Amino acid sequence: DALPISITTGPSCIDVPTIVDVLPPGTTWRAYGTGTQPNINSPFSLVKKLGGDANVRAAHFRDMTHLFDDLAADDLANYMQIDVYSGPNEASEHPPDYPCGGENYTVQIVNGLMMSSHWNEMAIVVTWDDFGGWFDSVKPTVTTCGTKGEFVNTGFRLPAIVISPYVKAGVVHTKTEQVSVTKLAEELLGAPPISSIDANARDGKAGSMLAAFDFTQPPRAPLILTQRTCPQ
Repeated sequence: DALPISITTGPSCIDVPTIVDVLPPGTTWRAYGTGTQPNINSPFSLVKKLGGDANVRAAHFRDMTHLFDDLAADDLANYMQIDVYSGPNEASEHPPDYPCGGENYTVQIVNGLMMSSHWNEMAIVVTWDDFGGWFDSVKPTVTTCGTKGEFVNTGFRLPAIVISPYVKAGVVHTKTEQVSVTKLAEELLGAPPISSIDANARDGKAGSMLAAFDFTQPPRAPLILTQRTCPQ
């Protein structure tokens, strides 16, 4: 049977609070890249209630140039959202570009994070907004939400790489989704779930990524990667 491929229009499904609405007092946060910029007209904005406030924009939203400046200065926030796609054109992994340039750009960012003095307190999740293929053997699930007959589906499976001094080796088979990254931030930072203030938020239903961690193990040393030579 044909499956829906996107959320239907309807604010009850998609216009929900975000992680910054539930962060504990005193938690610092920043968003880097054009895809994270506040837009009060977009239901997908990281900050909706605060998005029109110039002081909030100045304090929390920065471009990718500032990211590398902050990494060099070892100036990190408790919660950081980085839109890698906002980098240079050659950083895109979308066809017809080679994925090599995008991989190198991500490696550059992750290396900078791992070399921070905060490494032993860090969890990094690298994931994608597209699954990168034409077929998936696992059928997406569809659920309803809201009161207007809206629906949401999980889509095809996406890669997710978890990097931390406390991460376990190997593959974790817990069923998760993109909002599981938000849920992980809530769990690690002691924030209440977004679903506690809006039942339409999916973090209350999503699988947890905590199974990827062992906080009793000695912290692993950073694994600094070498960037590849890309084909011309």
